[in-house]
Formats: sequence, C-alpha cells, structure tokens
Amino acid sequence: MPGIAEDQWLIYYDSRVASVPDEFLGELCVVWLSDDRVYVKKVYRGRDPGTFDLISSGYEPLRNEDVEWCAKVTWIKPR
Repeated sequence: MPGIAEDQWLIYYDSRVASVPDEFLGELCVVWLSDDRVYVKKVYRGRDPGTFDLISSGYEPLRNEDVEWCAKVTWIKPR
C-alpha cells in the first residue's frame, strides 16, 4: 500500500476473527479471502450481502469479496 507501507516492512495485527466485524469497517486490516489470497486493505461493505469491498491507494479496488478472516492492523514498522 503505497503511502502506508512499503515492501519488506513489518505489519503487526490483532487476533484474526471470522468475516469482518462492524467495528472493523473503514479500518486498515489484514484480510484472508476464501481463495487463500491475503491483503492489507481498508474494508467496506460490498454490494452483495456478506461481501466486502477492499480498498487501498495505488491499486484497483477489489469488489464484493468473500472475506474468511480479518484482523485489524495495529502497527507498521519500516525496515
């Protein structure tokens, strides 16, 4: 995520939880998708029920994704 974290930086996060709790919406999170992809993105509700839009600067949004797990980013450490 340009402007947030660069390659090789360390990203710390809380315990992961199933899906995306309401209090994580709009927050920077690590998300695990049902097809084993993992991203660091801001999470918003998707158009379809139970899906989420994943947004980050410099990349196209991922729309209506099925999020298996989510964890809120707590700290980013440059290397």
